[in-house]
Amino acid sequence: MNVFIQSKAIINTALHALLISSTLIGFPAHAKVKIAHQQRAAKRVVEDYFLALNENDANALTSLFHEQGIEMADNEHELQGSESIQLNFQQLLEQINHRATLRQSFISINGNIAIVEAESDMTLKVLASGLEIPSTDRDLFILKKIDAQWKIDKHVSNGNTAYLDETVA
Repeated sequence: MNVFIQSKAIINTALHALLISSTLIGFPAHAKVKIAHQQRAAKRVVEDYFLALNENDANALTSLFHEQGIEMADNEHELQGSESIQLNFQQLLEQINHRATLRQSFISINGNIAIVEAESDMTLKVLASGLEIPSTDRDLFILKKIDAQWKIDKHVSNGNTAYLDETVA
C-alpha cells in the first residue's frame, strides 16, 4: 500500500477519534456509555451485512433492512422494499461470491438515525468464469432504530456491478 494512502488513513482515523472524543467531553458519563453502546450496535449491523455477504446468504442480508429499506449498489437503479432487495441479492449471489474484510468504519448517531461509513477490502469471484476481481469498497449505511433495533434504511455502495457486467456476460 502506498505510504501516502496509509498516512491519510491514519490521519483520518485520528481525526474521527478526536471528533468523537471532543463531542463527548461535555456529556455525563452515563450518556457517553449509552452513545458508545449505540455505536457498537450500529456497527454490528454493518459487520453482519459483510458476514452475510461472505456467506452468500440473501435472507440474512435482506433481514438487516427494514421493510421499506433502499439498496443502491450501482448508479443505474435503486431497489426499495424487502421483496426487491431479496430478489436482487439472490440473483447477485447466484453469479458472484464475495470475500470482504471490513477495514474501518466511522459511525455518527443522532437520535434514531445512524450513519456508518465503511471501507472494506473485497474480492469478487465471478462463478461462471472463476475470475476474481479485487477491490476496495466504500459503503454508506443509513440506519434507523425501529422497535429498539437498528435496521438499514439505505445502503449505497461504490458499486462493483458496473464493471462486472462485462465479465459475467
